[in-house]
Amino acid sequence: ARQPLLAKELVNDVADALLAILQERRFHNESFDVGGPEIVSMEEFLRRVHRLYYEREARTIHLPWKPMASLLAFTDRYAPGLMPLNAGQLCALIQDGTAAPNWLWEKCRPQMKDLDTVLRMLTREGADGK
Repeated sequence: ARQPLLAKELVNDVADALLAILQERRFHNESFDVGGPEIVSMEEFLRRVHRLYYEREARTIHLPWKPMASLLAFTDRYAPGLMPLNAGQLCALIQDGTAAPNWLWEKCRPQMKDLDTVLRMLTREGADGK
């Protein structure tokens, strides 16, 4: 079986980041956010995926967090599976999950593929069936 082109290219980005850690000898019980050359919010990420997939802008509705969390917690407990998502999944969309800049990200950033390029690659590979 052939490995998709995207997987090879993204593995190379990860390998470059790991190599930089070893060469710099700067790893001291840290974690690094290395996802791409730009930092985007979860909402912006979902907008870009939608734009690429549907070729139009997404309609967005912002709902108050606390009432939604209460409703989902209730349905999670008393009617599991009733809602299309649970409180824990919604929490990932509410919390600030953007990557924090760090020395490794700055070092690898010039060679990284931007989000739109990666999404186009994913779409092309899915369409090609590779």
